Amino acid sequence: MIGLLIERKGVQLTTAIYANLVGTALILLCGMIQLQSLLDLSWSEALKAGVIPFLPVGIIKALLAAYFGVLIQKKGRNSPLRKTA
Repeated sequence: MIGLLIERKGVQLTTAIYANLVGTALILLCGMIQLQSLLDLSWSEALKAGVIPFLPVGIIKALLAAYFGVLIQKKGRNSPLRKTA
């Protein structure tokens, strides 16, 4: 999902942040659904147990991944190790 969004919009910091936040939200949503169904929790209990505790770290991770991903992508374009046809 993240790669698809970035490929469609191009490698820019704002696009990478958006894509990583969407990916994080999808992962947390899947975890919440699994918690709700396997542990027979209410939706609000699953949200409190499976999303809220991981949200701050997930946002920080998404921002750092976007920043370093764009940085590496830009540096990689100028790399002498990159093969050109």
